[in-house]
Amino acid sequence: MKISKSILPCIQTLQKMLKTLLIIGFCFLSLTLAVNNLSLIMGGMRKKKANRLIQEYLEHEFKGQLKAVEIRRFFNASNMNPNMFSVIIYDHQLAQVRWVLFFDAKILKNENRIEQGVSYAKPVKEQYQDALSDYYTKEDIKLKMIDLDCRIDISYDSLTMTYLFNPNPNELKTKTKKLLYLLNQQKDALKINSIFTITIHLPTYNEDIFMIVIHSIEDSWQVKECLLKQETNYFKTLQEKLLPKRMDYLAGLDHLYSSHDFSLLYVDTACFTKAVWVHLLIDTKEVEQEKNSYHKTPVTAVLLETINLTNKVVTHREIVPITEPNSFISIVEEIKPLLAIKYTF
Repeated sequence: MKISKSILPCIQTLQKMLKTLLIIGFCFLSLTLAVNNLSLIMGGMRKKKANRLIQEYLEHEFKGQLKAVEIRRFFNASNMNPNMFSVIIYDHQLAQVRWVLFFDAKILKNENRIEQGVSYAKPVKEQYQDALSDYYTKEDIKLKMIDLDCRIDISYDSLTMTYLFNPNPNELKTKTKKLLYLLNQQKDALKINSIFTITIHLPTYNEDIFMIVIHSIEDSWQVKECLLKQETNYFKTLQEKLLPKRMDYLAGLDHLYSSHDFSLLYVDTACFTKAVWVHLLIDTKEVEQEKNSYHKTPVTAVLLETINLTNKVVTHREIVPITEPNSFISIVEEIKPLLAIKYTF
């Protein structure tokens, strides 16, 4: 069978691509095998045997109440211990009660005890009690919020408040404060990060577009700011609608700016229908210079766009020059007093 000369270059290109992919795949597989086998070369125990040891330990110590799943070798440049593993421990009768346990399989085999490799680690029995306390405390908070027509889902670094009605701004803030009050009452019993987010689910929206950032301030969780979530279809349509007008606005200025990728959209908590979009700007000339050098382009200004969230219309734009280069977060913190909205409560 003769191959047309017109398609011969395509076939040759495809062959080169396949060859390259095979080489990359082989290198990746070799690297994976090398990492996995290095721990064995260094005298590490096999995962299957380590899994059997931890299962037998839990069976003996907890009479089948606790089980272990998802065993993984925890060997890295930090610990350099080929016998260190991690597993997820869970309550056989209450699967929601679970946590990650690290253990040295060699010590478990020789001394029948759990060595986690960290000096502050609690015994397994205390960790189990902490996990139970965390679970029952969260369940109690959920029940109390249900009485307020608000369903709560809690994880380590995020919460979701699902409203069973359409709250006005004051009701939304009051119930959020109530949730924080309940969380702070039981802070020592809860396994929640010192910084987390509360996503607000409202019946009026098809998706969760509001996100409240919570920080631990003076040993209590408090509202830091309210933002519009950028991982939503709402934000995508907002971006598509406003981007051309923003570019036209910047092009019409005497000073030529280019928009940086970093931006935040602060929601006005007085009404939840207005927001200020903070865009970092850099000089267009310096962007051109950076293409041919290692020069790090500084942020030279900030664009503030006040937006009506109901109809996705910009009602005001303002440029704020930046006199001294600084980190993105520091710049945003300095700009916050100029937002002309209340972004916390």
